Amino acid sequence: MPKRKSQLSEHTSQTRAAKVRQTGETSSEHAQRLASDRGYRWQARARKYSTQRSQQLANHRQSMSEIRDRESSIERSQRLTAAAQIQRTSRIRNRSAPHCNRSAFNYDSNIDYANAECSNNWNNE
Repeated sequence: MPKRKSQLSEHTSQTRAAKVRQTGETSSEHAQRLASDRGYRWQARARKYSTQRSQQLANHRQSMSEIRDRESSIERSQRLTAAAQIQRTSRIRNRSAPHCNRSAFNYDSNIDYANAECSNNWNNE
């Protein structure tokens, strides 16, 4: 097994060239086949995830419909109000978050911090 990165890269390219020679296809044919295989796999994966996502959304819609059928309009109104309040609080918190750590402590303009002793005398009022 190669020890260095350059040796590993060389080993990988030699292995790839050997496989290409074994199958009898040229380097460009090999690259084209790999690209085609990747495209097919990507499309298959996209179809699979699309189907799964559609099923998840259908299940979610069904469960939400059942919940809405069970709750009264007052309960729904309360739930939506609470959700809106949480969203507003989160938005405000996210807006002020970059500013909240500007100071490690509350600054008191009456205290000369440069000449204060190390015993934290400014805490004693």
